[in-house]
Amino acid sequence: MSLIDFGMASRFKVLGGTPDYFAPEARKVFLEVTNSDDESLLYPASEKTESYSAGETLLKILPSHSALRRVAEQMKAINPAERLPLSFISALLLAELHKGFDDALSRELRAYNCFTQDRAEVKAFLALCEGSTAKNNLLTFENIHRIQLNSDLKAVLISNYDYLNSSGFDPSSTNGVKVREFIQDLMQRESQRLDDTPAQASSALFFGQQRDASNQMVYQKMDASPK
Repeated sequence: MSLIDFGMASRFKVLGGTPDYFAPEARKVFLEVTNSDDESLLYPASEKTESYSAGETLLKILPSHSALRRVAEQMKAINPAERLPLSFISALLLAELHKGFDDALSRELRAYNCFTQDRAEVKAFLALCEGSTAKNNLLTFENIHRIQLNSDLKAVLISNYDYLNSSGFDPSSTNGVKVREFIQDLMQRESQRLDDTPAQASSALFFGQQRDASNQMVYQKMDASPK
């Protein structure tokens, strides 16, 4: 993903732009200091504020049936800690752009230094997008790590993603709906299985018993990918 800067932002401060595309935490401060000359009051720019703005833009251009709309909605999470890093989002967008061209996807994942350069893993993540609904978002930090550490789960999700995107298949058909419901049930069962065994959950998600803390740890790990 490439972000265009017309000189309205500095490296560290949000100086201007379209308020409707500001992250909530930045918009609030922007509205408070619009008539102020004190730049120290401006909200610091960060990847999380950029993620929100990019998500708002994607929602304007993505077709209504696109599974990537769930990604864009996650990028616009009210809680900044829940927003996905741009290096992760880039991998999903590249997979959509190069759907059906695995070799090209692998090259682009390397070229853009994405969070993961494993094209199969990216497809599993996209399966979470396919199974997500407005009320049930599957693209969470916990589920991302479950996929990374469970090869069987990853294989099942990839199979369902490939089926939904196979040539001539109508994703809106009854079978398409059933596949999405299966993905939802699968991740729900996986979540319950881990929740019933705290030790396994701790090992699988690389965190202790604080879920909020795990989100921050995962974000830092994802954000540490090469730029």
